[in-house]
Amino acid sequence: MIGFREPELPADVRSQVDDLRANPAVRLLDVQIYHKEHGRISREDVSGFTTDEQSGPGGVIDEIMTRAAATEVMSGSALGGQGYLMHGDPIPDPKTDVPNDTNVLVLMLEHSWALPLWSAVRDSQAFPVTDAWMGRQSLQKAGLDID
Repeated sequence: MIGFREPELPADVRSQVDDLRANPAVRLLDVQIYHKEHGRISREDVSGFTTDEQSGPGGVIDEIMTRAAATEVMSGSALGGQGYLMHGDPIPDPKTDVPNDTNVLVLMLEHSWALPLWSAVRDSQAFPVTDAWMGRQSLQKAGLDID
């Protein structure tokens, strides 16, 4: 989720999302924008971001975000025998996690570059001990030279 206070998605963010869409290492599956004003959430359907909009723009994200069991389903792990490879964090709820008078861009990405690794882990019956993102600041603090 990427928050912004302007009424429209900032042009530089839109440009970076367009660049993501053109990158073969990442597949942009779905996009949704939520607006929160005076405690009320509204959705903006966004088209033109994804190449596969079978359920309509924002349809997949909206379905996941509005289903009560989504957090439980997405948090399953391979160790639980459910067939999920990676343990997920609880899915944010726009009603509680989006600050008032802001807008949020939600992107659903598939990391195509990771599919062979994912398959190898699954097929070898190995399992992830953790699944996390490490931010640029953490990498820089660890001494990596990142532009």
